[in-house]
Amino acid sequence: PQVLPNFISYFLLRFEINVRASTILGAVGAGGIGESLRLSIGRGHEAKTIAIDFLLFCTIVAVDQLSAWLRHRLVGRQAFAYGRGE
Repeated sequence: PQVLPNFISYFLLRFEINVRASTILGAVGAGGIGESLRLSIGRGHEAKTIAIDFLLFCTIVAVDQLSAWLRHRLVGRQAFAYGRGE
């Protein structure tokens, strides 16, 4: 029970990192949204490239904010209590 908040916090952090890394992997040929981005850049489709970039930005920000909020709810109180010397 004591480890569960930290375990979930670590899971959320890794999920956030994996969302960001998936774009990079796709750009080097692993498929997914990164490949779509690479192809749209290579073919000169500026509007599609901007749309993909915007979607990636929104997704990364949303995952980052959700992850930070959940980590704060799960671990934040304990971390702040330890920082105050309680």
